[in-house]
Amino acid sequence: HLRTLGINTGAPTSLARFGGEVAYVIGAATPDAPQFWVYKDSFLPARVRFKGADGASWDVRFLDYTSPVTGEWFPRTIEVGRDQELALRFTALKSDVRSKLDDKLF
Repeated sequence: HLRTLGINTGAPTSLARFGGEVAYVIGAATPDAPQFWVYKDSFLPARVRFKGADGASWDVRFLDYTSPVTGEWFPRTIEVGRDQELALRFTALKSDVRSKLDDKLF
């Protein structure tokens, strides 16, 4: 899937800071190159940068996995940027991390 977004998975992996945390950066190290960022300590996705079919630059950021609202299973905030402008921000205000699943499902 990363290759379909234009991310060079053969490029050397580097380290960078994102939101105060260290992240692995997969992809070329140039500023406009498509990249996939993964938090080093939790191995959760942090950021995806790529160019769409229409040539627009997309930047999807996954922020605040440590929020008690989402219980570390989902980022509290997801931001989507298009051509360096914020296009969408999703913020979880409430979640039920202890929901009961029906026993018939298993």
